[in-house]
Amino acid sequence: MATNADFDALIVRITTATNTLEADVVTLTEGASDIEASVTAAQTAAANSATSAGVANTNANTAIQEAINANNFAQQSNDSYVLANQAKNDTNVIKTQTQAIADELLATAPFQEAPEDGSIYGRQNGTWAIVDTGGATPVTAVNGNLPDGTGNVTIAIPDATSDLTNDSGFITAADVPAAPVQEAPVDGKQYARKDAAWSEVVSSGGGGAWPAPFVDETNNLITLDGGTTFVPWTQWQYANPFRSQNMNVLKRTVAPVVDSVTGFNAWFTNVTNLSTMPAGKYYFASTAFKNAVGGAALLGQTGVITVEQYDDGAFSKRAWAVTFTNSGTVGGMYIWRTAGTWFPVGTQTA
Repeated sequence: MATNADFDALIVRITTATNTLEADVVTLTEGASDIEASVTAAQTAAANSATSAGVANTNANTAIQEAINANNFAQQSNDSYVLANQAKNDTNVIKTQTQAIADELLATAPFQEAPEDGSIYGRQNGTWAIVDTGGATPVTAVNGNLPDGTGNVTIAIPDATSDLTNDSGFITAADVPAAPVQEAPVDGKQYARKDAAWSEVVSSGGGGAWPAPFVDETNNLITLDGGTTFVPWTQWQYANPFRSQNMNVLKRTVAPVVDSVTGFNAWFTNVTNLSTMPAGKYYFASTAFKNAVGGAALLGQTGVITVEQYDDGAFSKRAWAVTFTNSGTVGGMYIWRTAGTWFPVGTQTA
């Protein structure tokens, strides 16, 4: 017969079995959840794999298209190179043809300009020949026509109208530009250029007006009152061109700087400086020159310097001096040398 102890033990076993069953149920539930999570993860991984495959396929297609584009660009670049090379060849051909045309035009020109060497040239046998202008030379022929017994040459004037027209296109008088300056009026009077026109030169007793010096007068000044009021040399008028002007009234404010204080040596140190001094006659005092290049030999002497312009060149000036001293020397003559020295030609004493 079962006892209470047996019953209690049964209850304990039932409780233990129940607890074990509940634990197993929990374990099964957790296992089911894990299986469900694994299935979900597997599904997600499959979806990601499909997406990656799509992306990889898209990238592959893009790479294929870029390869096609690169091949097309390479083909276009090759075509451009071919066109550029052809253009270069065409340009060389045109250059060669242009040079040939220029050479042909030069070879077929009527004739070139005569040599520019100061001689007078005329046309003879298809070339330029120097014209002999010395002495009276008899005429031997004109255009193939010989002179008669009296030396006259008869030139036949063409009768045909076509001979009188310019059928060959030669240069005519209408093609020759007018001379820059026309001749002055031929009426016995003397004319000079003033304001782009001919102006009559009016005499004022002695030798007339002194011509404008062949220099840049921008900084060349002269005083008319012997003081400090200076005017440009272009306003300086000689009453007599053979009269010496006092050098002490001259002044130049830029190199070569010259005035009565610094002395006038700078004008005579070289050809370039002398070119800034107008031609003429100048009286100088014993203090006009200093003991330096350009005037050392004239220091302490008085006399007259002549500055001569011998042609139209800017540096075509030379000078010489005649001196008078108080030391017993009646006169001395010096020739200016381009090195800036005065060479004594000779002296004479009383």
